[in-house]
Amino acid sequence: METHKSRSDSFGKWALCLAPMMKKTDRHFRFLAKLISPNIRLFTEMIPAQTIMYGNGKQLQFSSEEKPLVLQLGTGSTTDIHQTMKIPEVLDFDEINLNCGCPSPTVQSGNFGVKLMLNPRATRECVRTLRQQTPDHIPVSIKIRLGVDDLYSYSYLCDYVGMAIQAGASIIFVHARKALLKINPKKNREVPNLNYDWVYRLKNDFEDTQIVINGGIKQA
Repeated sequence: METHKSRSDSFGKWALCLAPMMKKTDRHFRFLAKLISPNIRLFTEMIPAQTIMYGNGKQLQFSSEEKPLVLQLGTGSTTDIHQTMKIPEVLDFDEINLNCGCPSPTVQSGNFGVKLMLNPRATRECVRTLRQQTPDHIPVSIKIRLGVDDLYSYSYLCDYVGMAIQAGASIIFVHARKALLKINPKKNREVPNLNYDWVYRLKNDFEDTQIVINGGIKQA
């Protein structure tokens, strides 16, 4: 089970949240997690915008016991965001999170997930569109990696986060290792080594933004 850990308690009562996991964090799993840890913040698995637009809506179902609940959205298309945000059930969630960190081949082929970290302009437009289409009381957040393959420098990471915040993201979830596009995504959750220092630097550089660390968290 993956967890995120928040370094700030000024943004809410939760200190831990359950990271989204494909085909794992469905409504039944989330309900169980909430029974075990009542104060945890829960995510859906990443749901592609196309699935929300053209699916049967099953993945958007949840019980009130799961809240607060974050919808993690997979898309790199502002057009899809416009259409997705017209679906009433989407606005029942407590936060909308744009996935900018998933390295799976399927996600890469759709030009979203970690591919957005290679395209700051697309990221900015997606975050801006989400913020414009989402009521003010619902936060917009992103989940990122530290970098992608050879694109790995703190200056790039800092600029990317700053751009996302300026576009409207108020929470940044950081998986504290870079994405490696040519290895198995499961292995990429274990290698390369974690680099927590860069996440701590982000927190210092963006003191007014909630920075949430992910990767290798074993206890609160």
